[in-house]
Amino acid sequence: MLSSKNTNPNLRIQQIRSVYSKAGFWVPALVFLLTGWVLIFTLPKEVSFRWLTHNHSPWLDVAMRNLTYLGDGLMLVLTVLIFLGIDKSKSWRIALAGIFTSIVVQSLKHGPFNQVARPSLHFSQIGEAIRAIPGVEQHAMNSFPSGHAASAFALFWMLTLLNTRKRYAFPFFMLALTAAFSRVYLGQHFFNDIVAGATIGMAVSSFVFWLWPVKIESK
Repeated sequence: MLSSKNTNPNLRIQQIRSVYSKAGFWVPALVFLLTGWVLIFTLPKEVSFRWLTHNHSPWLDVAMRNLTYLGDGLMLVLTVLIFLGIDKSKSWRIALAGIFTSIVVQSLKHGPFNQVARPSLHFSQIGEAIRAIPGVEQHAMNSFPSGHAASAFALFWMLTLLNTRKRYAFPFFMLALTAAFSRVYLGQHFFNDIVAGATIGMAVSSFVFWLWPVKIESK
């Protein structure tokens, strides 16, 4: 059973060093999130959506339609199951990060932000239509925050934290960012939604990792 009591101070120091060594993830993530929050408060979400979906192509449609599953709950479940056979302690931490992230996201989606429309409905209300992508069903409500972005950043940040090899940090960040961006490209979310989701995902995984530290030696 996981316990955060009587944590060895040396383990805390090692934990901090391990996080610091994973700069390949948290540095670009910090830049993305800080820039994102500035844009949220300075740029209308319609503008950022149009800009991010301006360039498109048939091959990118297919790629984004498939890469979006990186942020799907099933991806997290599969990862947990795989780790059950490798390292159960890490598996439980990944599961907890996913569960807590989902609780926070769903509480916001169906709580204070339950009336926030997704791009398809939002633009139709102002007399515009977004581009339809074959094979993608457009949802109408519960846009904020993005669950896929939250799940992707929670999963890949936790995998980065639990990994002994820091060289995987940036690739994991790119996978998380791709999953988040796919939600805008596919017309399912605004940029604001994925920034909020990514923030929640990283915050929750950081919380879980700090509360239940594990011995990680970066390579």
